[in-house]
Amino acid sequence: MKVQFLIILVTCMLNACMQSENVNPDLPPMLYAQPQIIRFPAKQPYLANVLTGDSILPYKDSKGQPAKTGVPVPADMSVKDTGFLSAPVSVPAQWLLIDTLESNSTTIKGKPDTISIDEDKLIQVLFNLDSSSAKRTGSHKDSVITGVRVPAIGEVVPCRKPAMKKLLPMSVRPGSRYNMKELNAFHGFSSSNVFHVMEDRKGNLWFSTFDGLICFDGQYSQTFGVKNGLMADLVFYSFEDSKGNIWIYSGAKGISCYDGNRFTHYKNMKLNAVGVGGSSGFTEDKHGNVWMKNLVNGITRFDGKYFTHFTKKEGMRSNGVRGLMSDSKNRVWIGSRNGISIFDESKFIHLTKADGLNHDVVSCFTEDRKGNIWIGTDSGVAVYNGKSLVRFTKNNGLSGDLVSDIEEDRNGNIWISTYESGVTRFDGNTFTVFGVQEGIADNKINNIAIDKNGVCWFVSFKGVTCYHENNVTRLVNFPGYAQRNINGLIVENDGSLIIGDKDKGLYKATGNLLYKLADADSIDTGYINPMFVDKDGQLWFYIRKFGAPLQSGLACFTGNNIKFYRSRSSQVNDFVRSVTADRKGRLMIGTTRGVLYLNGDNMEWLTKNNGLLSDNVFRILESKDGSAWIASFDGLTKFKDSVFTHYTEYEGLPGRMISNIVEDVHGGVWMSSNTGIGYLLGNEMMLITDEQGATSGKSYLLKGFDKNKNIWFNSNNGISRIPANYFQSVKNDEKNRKGILRITEKDGLYTPLMILGNIIEDKVFIHSINSYETSVLNISNLDSSYGHASAVLKNWILNNNDGKLNLADSTNKKTKSTSESKPFYNLPESAVLPYDQNNITFQFSLSGDYTNDQVYFSYKLAGLDQDWSDPSQEPAARYPYVPPGKYTFMVRAIDRHQQWGPAAEFAFTIRKPFWLTWWFMTMLSLLIGGIIYYIINKRISAIRQRESEKTAAQQMISELEYKSKKNVLDERLRISAELHDEVGATLSGISMYSHLAKEQMKGNESPEIKNSLNVIQHNAGEMVNKLNDIVWLINPGNDNLQQLLQRLEDYAVQMAAVKNIRVRSNINGHYSKSVLPAEIRRNIYLLFKEAINNAVKYSNASQFDFTITEGADGITIHFSDNGQGYKPDEVKPGNGLRNMMNRAKEINAELLITGSPGQGTTVHLYLPQRGIEKLN
Repeated sequence: MKVQFLIILVTCMLNACMQSENVNPDLPPMLYAQPQIIRFPAKQPYLANVLTGDSILPYKDSKGQPAKTGVPVPADMSVKDTGFLSAPVSVPAQWLLIDTLESNSTTIKGKPDTISIDEDKLIQVLFNLDSSSAKRTGSHKDSVITGVRVPAIGEVVPCRKPAMKKLLPMSVRPGSRYNMKELNAFHGFSSSNVFHVMEDRKGNLWFSTFDGLICFDGQYSQTFGVKNGLMADLVFYSFEDSKGNIWIYSGAKGISCYDGNRFTHYKNMKLNAVGVGGSSGFTEDKHGNVWMKNLVNGITRFDGKYFTHFTKKEGMRSNGVRGLMSDSKNRVWIGSRNGISIFDESKFIHLTKADGLNHDVVSCFTEDRKGNIWIGTDSGVAVYNGKSLVRFTKNNGLSGDLVSDIEEDRNGNIWISTYESGVTRFDGNTFTVFGVQEGIADNKINNIAIDKNGVCWFVSFKGVTCYHENNVTRLVNFPGYAQRNINGLIVENDGSLIIGDKDKGLYKATGNLLYKLADADSIDTGYINPMFVDKDGQLWFYIRKFGAPLQSGLACFTGNNIKFYRSRSSQVNDFVRSVTADRKGRLMIGTTRGVLYLNGDNMEWLTKNNGLLSDNVFRILESKDGSAWIASFDGLTKFKDSVFTHYTEYEGLPGRMISNIVEDVHGGVWMSSNTGIGYLLGNEMMLITDEQGATSGKSYLLKGFDKNKNIWFNSNNGISRIPANYFQSVKNDEKNRKGILRITEKDGLYTPLMILGNIIEDKVFIHSINSYETSVLNISNLDSSYGHASAVLKNWILNNNDGKLNLADSTNKKTKSTSESKPFYNLPESAVLPYDQNNITFQFSLSGDYTNDQVYFSYKLAGLDQDWSDPSQEPAARYPYVPPGKYTFMVRAIDRHQQWGPAAEFAFTIRKPFWLTWWFMTMLSLLIGGIIYYIINKRISAIRQRESEKTAAQQMISELEYKSKKNVLDERLRISAELHDEVGATLSGISMYSHLAKEQMKGNESPEIKNSLNVIQHNAGEMVNKLNDIVWLINPGNDNLQQLLQRLEDYAVQMAAVKNIRVRSNINGHYSKSVLPAEIRRNIYLLFKEAINNAVKYSNASQFDFTITEGADGITIHFSDNGQGYKPDEVKPGNGLRNMMNRAKEINAELLITGSPGQGTTVHLYLPQRGIEKLN
């Protein structure tokens, strides 16, 4: 049993683990549809295109018959086609230099100066921090103690957080060499005059401007000024310390420290304006001390509680500080107008022009990843490695000598900005200059910042310019080559461009030199399309020269000669589309007249006459199994061992025309058509269009793979990259898989209409159809640049009242914040809102992805929404009415790879109105319950009172009724007694005297007299009997059922005795002694008396049966005889029968009289209890 239990337990645990792995995370819907995977070829031919639904035009073979597709078809190799190209002729040719472009890149000119430095021989000034230091006088004539710690007394001011403003998308400067983007007042900035830029740890950029401090997150901007609690609108520098506080320098107004909710203003420093330029006005050492520079009065150190001011008196070179930096050795570098002071815990080390610096005016520093200190001066840059200085100036390749800032990017390049000549990038060997011509807004650069995504930000008094390392660069822009019609492009392995012109010939661009291919026979002019460089380095291209006669053909430049395979055809549509080589070295040439295999000068043609599906061939691919895949105008053909297998839209191809094909490492074949992209692997085909995330438009064209096995293609509206193993991830339904990367005009492409050139290592070459230019896209850091998109909740607007309902404001009585506002955001950690603050708008953004114009968000309000919203680029969610309850708002952003990032969450509660709260409902329930109890109790009391009064009345009525009944009974008893005694006696006397008279007249009797006496005697007897009945009925002692039944039985026996009829009585049960109304007793008695009399007179019966039954629902009396009976249809109702019926009706009884000849007669009376009660 134990073993079985353990097996069951382990099985359950494994199932739970497997189930937990398959649980779908709570993710929003995908931005694009799932790619379609179909069986290939289809078991049944498709009747319409799989992607478009359009009807499929029929496919014909060379004889005009329907072509056989999807099945192997033997090739007819007996047909030999001579094609349209003749044997080659050779013409001498060479590259001629025709133009030179002054490049913005140059290697180091000359040999930079190198100066040895021995720090031990540099001037060093020791000092002690004690209270004996003298005072200094600042420009404000205020006495400030230096060299000792002074308590930092600050004024704390709550921040009234500014509204979030959605900026216009950054724009590209037209005509620039690089596709840089700019941001200024036109896009929504409060000012284009920018002194400084800094990125915080959350990914926000802080711009110091003439008109406030701007916080920018890529979507929204917030401008902090005096109205928000800042000391001044004019801000020179900002800096983030290790605690996340933002330090703000406002010149003579002082310094502010912003913790995200409040400002602490330090006004007692009385510092002068710091001027412009330099990496920052602040730095922080490893002890957490914040250092601040001043243009006139030295530097200040803040340790969290105290300020310590350092000046020339404490050992600095100069009080006029321009640059400040803390290095990895915890030394503080201080640049001034008179050289460098290096603060090293207890001493200042001086480094000046006399020691080897370029210049004594030092504005900035940076430390590279190798530990070298880069020093910016008014005469170039110096690099200090601890032992020597290497000096670079304009003469060595810098754009200028007045250096304003220095930064290092993540690739190790050093960026150097100047006050008059733009920016220079130095990679260790080459200087590359960026100025207005390259796309920067102004050559006068104040500051540089490089964000976590590798984007460089340059600020000036004409706004902000950003440069992405993956930016598109215009590669060919020679003055002598402007506005040419580029028809084709090949990039050689050395980076040289082979450019085919639509009119003027073949060109080669190498570096900043432009060559043209020249020959003796003018083959180099005309429509030229470069196609292929073979293993021997020979360039193959197609040429067409319009005119009379038309000259066209295939050409090969061997290095010294051009071999020209001239066309024998005069048809305009006869031309070469592609050239490639198989593994045997044969050239496979796709033409409009079929496939040409060229081996040396030996030509072998493969055409529709041999069984090819179409002569209009675009591309040819030799796969790993040796098959030739032929992409043509009418589909895709596999050719191997003299057998064709044609695949068309009938089998599931994405389109009729297959323009290009490439094979991946899995042996799958990628293909492009005018309607989409297809991927064929084994018997499965994956189909991709813009609905699956590819760039929109038609005319898809594959180009090939990069070094990471990603495949690239272009469409009418941009270029796209499909990640490696994409088919496998789609087939396995991997959640949140990496999707297709789209690159469009928003990312720096000059025009949407383009053709991809070669892909060389980490560069994609792009040819623009409209602008006749060639560009290069750097893809080396594409994945890291377009990494996970993290959404950040920034703000909420309550009842359309942004900024007026501030949760950090303690004066807000309506809204209860369970914690103060999140630092830097207008959101608390959680909050409780009143019921009438339920119109809520949430604002969110990306974390530090400032240049992403393709960001999408999805959100859900847990507690209200069942599902995530559809992806949208709108960075806001609006809920016009949120009912009371507990909620968590969640938002996610999807990155450029179509993967959802983590959710940003915010919990809050909307209180119920007081009339819906539990305590109010409890009190209301108690109140209503009390009222109901009172009403019920009052009602019960009234009912009881009425019942009591009713009972008393009924008792009184009962007593009156009893008395009345008793009086009636007494009167009935008296009447019956008197009738019996007086009337009965009198009638008996009449009867007796009539009998005596008859006796006395015996013998002398007259018939008339005798007859009269008999009548008198008979009537008197009748009257006595009736009087006895009346007396019996009136007598109260006979009011119960038992007395009635006894009377009927006695009467029946008495009457039956006359004719010797036997009476059989069957009286069931014990009868109640309840009083029967006199009316019922009389009618029952008289009814059955009539029945007995009739039976005695007419039935000739020998037996009477008398049955009486009393039940809870009524009384049943049954009287029958065994006489001669009667025929019901022959009986005429008489008075007796009618009287019986009427008597039954009077007492609400049911009377049934039945009979048949020879079967006797039955009288059945049923008296229901309700009839008794009704008459009682």
